[in-house]
Amino acid sequence: MYRITLMVSVASISLYLDQAKASVVDTYGISPRSVALGNAATAGGDRAYAAYANPASLTNQDGTSVSVGYQLTKLNLKDLNDSSTDDQSGLPRSSYRASQASPLTGTNFGLNLALSPAFHFGVAAYLPSDNFGQLSGSAPNELNYLRFANRQQRPAIYTAFAARWHSFSIGIGSYYTLRAKGSLDMALNNKASAARFNLDMVPVLTPYGGLQWRQETSSGFWSLGASYRAAQETESKIDTRLAVGATGDDSSLTIPVTLQTRLVPFYDPEIFKLGFALRNGSIGFYTSIEWSRWSGFEAPLVYLDGEDIASLTQTPPGSNLSLDDTWSYRFGFAYQLTSFSELALRLGIEHHESANQSTGQEKVVDLNRTVIAMGAGLKVFESSLPEGRSAYLDICAQHSFLDEERLTITGSKVGGSTDTFLGGGSL
Repeated sequence: MYRITLMVSVASISLYLDQAKASVVDTYGISPRSVALGNAATAGGDRAYAAYANPASLTNQDGTSVSVGYQLTKLNLKDLNDSSTDDQSGLPRSSYRASQASPLTGTNFGLNLALSPAFHFGVAAYLPSDNFGQLSGSAPNELNYLRFANRQQRPAIYTAFAARWHSFSIGIGSYYTLRAKGSLDMALNNKASAARFNLDMVPVLTPYGGLQWRQETSSGFWSLGASYRAAQETESKIDTRLAVGATGDDSSLTIPVTLQTRLVPFYDPEIFKLGFALRNGSIGFYTSIEWSRWSGFEAPLVYLDGEDIASLTQTPPGSNLSLDDTWSYRFGFAYQLTSFSELALRLGIEHHESANQSTGQEKVVDLNRTVIAMGAGLKVFESSLPEGRSAYLDICAQHSFLDEERLTITGSKVGGSTDTFLGGGSL
């Protein structure tokens, strides 16, 4: 009796690994200046954080600039899981509620270092304040937001070099984050169970680069920019061994089982951007269009396979999840007050398409999003550096509206909003 019960139970085990599927930086931004301009910084924006927006734009200044800031995002989301999503396995219902998600907080750092008039080195980094990454498992019938969760937290570091020749610039760099690698041993029978687990977080890097053409004019400049980043699929490999059996006077049985894993705890899609920027006197206009390849996403799974239970093991649920590629449209406006030349006002508008437009799947929920941002920058004093650069304080507030939709799988409405606040100083 024990043997049959254990075999059926093990054969039906399957779970998802919840993902920080889109980073905080990609979803909300990293710089108070750029966020206030709708993150339309592909052809120009915050020079200190140019290593993230477009490495080629590092050469937009002659000297060196540095910036430090703080970022907070409040999530106001509707819950995805209710009583109708519970199954018959006996697994206790998850205590996680999207409506009660804790805020995302972190520190930003940007550096644009002039190695020579034509060569620059840049760093743009986001460091979470609470945790450096989270892995958590969900039952197959539990739903998750694709881009909005307090599980997005992880460090993101961009480093790049850029070179300029007349009006043309090129930049290349690497994006650093983490992936998991380790081993898992488990054994259970009718008398006892035991497990051994080792998990290492190791660095992984992804290449990216950009191009820019910038033309100075008598009253400002205009520029065209393009950037590309490869997909950041931080697939985690966990070697596993599992022994399941019954012990007693009659016999002892061990089932040879292999626990297959496809874990992608952190996923950033392949991204291509095109942008245009124009500055004429006290007025600036910025725009950018962005393509994200979410169709390359694979559902993270853990499932069992073994000779003795092969006939009981079906295709892992969720393995056929698919997402659409998406487009994002960004616009930014800046105005330098003529009566108070030390103050700059900024306004940004964004629209992001849902990655669920044609797939029909509802396990990973994504929604159309419209974003409005406002910000200001104030010059506080002249610096004593040889370049004669000034010190600035910048603030920004961003509000994201998520479209509301009713899920057929639960009958409940999903959606909500997010609020992000950024502040920092630059030199």
